[in-house]
Amino acid sequence: MWTRPAAEAVTLLGGDPDDPARGVVPAVASAGLTFRLAPGRRAENVMEQLRKWVAETIRDGFAYELNTSNTNQDAYATPAG
Repeated sequence: MWTRPAAEAVTLLGGDPDDPARGVVPAVASAGLTFRLAPGRRAENVMEQLRKWVAETIRDGFAYELNTSNTNQDAYATPAG
């Protein structure tokens, strides 16, 4: 199970944290993501795929900034036995 790939949103920040709560879409938001890579996958390639997907998905008129960690690691699986 742990050698299967996964993507997880670990933080989502947006809106006004002060009361009263408002039902509006925030002008600025951020998200923190982690990825578990399958054996044989390269972190550099996965990050490039993420950059490409974001660039193709975000609509015109919206600005974004995508930062990746310098601690990216390629997939590793402990050998059986």
